[in-house]
Amino acid sequence: MSRDRPDRHVSAAAAEREPGLGALLGAFAALMLLLALTVGASFIDLGPASVVVAMLVSVAKTLVIMLVFMHLAWRNTVTRLFASAAFLWLALLIGLSLTDFLTR
Repeated sequence: MSRDRPDRHVSAAAAEREPGLGALLGAFAALMLLLALTVGASFIDLGPASVVVAMLVSVAKTLVIMLVFMHLAWRNTVTRLFASAAFLWLALLIGLSLTDFLTR
């Protein structure tokens, strides 16, 4: 008697919500481009703006990873809202810890 696992039968709506090969290759290309931008910016002396550029590239990389590899681009609004809230909470905790550290 064979039992089919429930995860083997994926509905059509759930199947179209998964990233395809094109999305994964696009994410790879975007991450490689952002990596090249990071390396290129490290060789240019931008003064205090270099930290800003590095942080902006870092945020862009994070967004690509969140949208594609965490499948947030294919999920409903509530899932995106909770994922965004979690990362904003993390940023708040890091920011407050950093202000405490920098003022000592």
